[in-house]
Amino acid sequence: MLLKLLVACTGGPTVIQPNGTIVLDLVNPTPADPWDGVDQVRIEVWVEGQSVSSETFDVDDTMELPDLDAFGTGRFHVAGLAGGNVVSYGRSPEVVLAPDTDRNVAMTFLPVNQVLPILDTMAQPRSQHGALRLPDNRVLLLGGADPERSQSFDDIEIYDPAEGIFQPTGSYLPVPLYDMHLSLSAERTIWLNGGRVLLGDGPRSQAVFFEYDPISGQIDMATDMNVPRADHCFTEFRDNFGVAMGGNRDTSSVDYLRPDPDTGEWTWSEVVISGLDQTAVTGCATLPGGEVYLQGVSESSTGLFDFSEDAAAANPNLSDAFYAVESGTYELLEGAMIIPIGEEQVWVGAGRTTGGSSSTTGRVFDVPTRSFVGGVDPSRERVDGRWDAWIEEGWYALGCGSPDGDDSRSQTTVELINLTTGERYPYLEGDRARPGCSITVQADGALLITGGFESGGGAEDGAAVVVPYDPI
Repeated sequence: MLLKLLVACTGGPTVIQPNGTIVLDLVNPTPADPWDGVDQVRIEVWVEGQSVSSETFDVDDTMELPDLDAFGTGRFHVAGLAGGNVVSYGRSPEVVLAPDTDRNVAMTFLPVNQVLPILDTMAQPRSQHGALRLPDNRVLLLGGADPERSQSFDDIEIYDPAEGIFQPTGSYLPVPLYDMHLSLSAERTIWLNGGRVLLGDGPRSQAVFFEYDPISGQIDMATDMNVPRADHCFTEFRDNFGVAMGGNRDTSSVDYLRPDPDTGEWTWSEVVISGLDQTAVTGCATLPGGEVYLQGVSESSTGLFDFSEDAAAANPNLSDAFYAVESGTYELLEGAMIIPIGEEQVWVGAGRTTGGSSSTTGRVFDVPTRSFVGGVDPSRERVDGRWDAWIEEGWYALGCGSPDGDDSRSQTTVELINLTTGERYPYLEGDRARPGCSITVQADGALLITGGFESGGGAEDGAAVVVPYDPI
């Protein structure tokens, strides 16, 4: 089989022909020139995690990769070289390589390790908004608050990495929310619950719960939670079973979500869970087996919630599903990032101690022992930071957040780190301070930073993007 590769040095496209044609569109949504100084181009093809082809060409050459017969799931990597050094880079999303296949695949191609503003303008100058990558690789952005924290937004827009532009959806939230909980349901729809609305007398927590279908644009209102919640934990820890806790100090009950057996409509109920101080729960992470790690500011709000199918079969009493942490010498944290890193471990890092000091420590909650063990340390203070899983196993992008817990201040840096081995990419300095921003990993490995506005700012430079590259 002949795989033929053509690169147009003005920015794409890249054409690959394995008895069909795959066109890699090199997308640059920024004002930077990724071809500045480039004298050679290196093309790599990775299939099933292994490099199957790597060739370097002069920038003006016709580029062909002959006799390539690898098929499977792979990525294409394009590097722009100047004097032998990689100065620009791009990875494709995962694609299925098969004979007689024609398709277009977009990849962000930029100068490496530079956080660059996106030229297109967001619909709103949003901070503390929702951001989530959809199954079709576009990024959903919704809600948020304005720079002065005087109003919140109800609109929904999409960032399309294939074109580097923001697109309104024409859909609107039932209420203008920020600090809401946003997650992808088992049915691949978007669940939103809780959060805050900015009113004339200030922020007010909400009990709302609704479902958004990004394909149809339809929003279905479901029944509200029993109490308003913000800065809380919500998780669908097994199919058709969710739980919300924390974010409300006026109740001792946890809200749980099930479909009504007669109508199939989602219904919230409440229960008091023995030994759990739900008022002090600030976040959670769900493990593959359905166990939920709870992060709180006390030992009675930190530990393991386990009502997975196996646990429920052994003890069907939901009120007995909490097991407190054995904290040992580790201080409890608030505003920390909480990331499941394996079948039975959760990384907890940065944030702030209950004494008010910012933290640059990481620790791992070990499910079998319900205790903390040593973990990889983050490089910077990051209270209420955001994170997303990167495209390689074990790697995570950490960004946004505040260095000291003041939400008008912003940690400007981004780090890409392996939370198992401690390996790190070069540290990335942001394009500007972005208090209340969000970080999302695109399917091609580029890091999208959205929103985060200082007082007096508009929607220009509403987002930035960076292609990370490790020269080692």
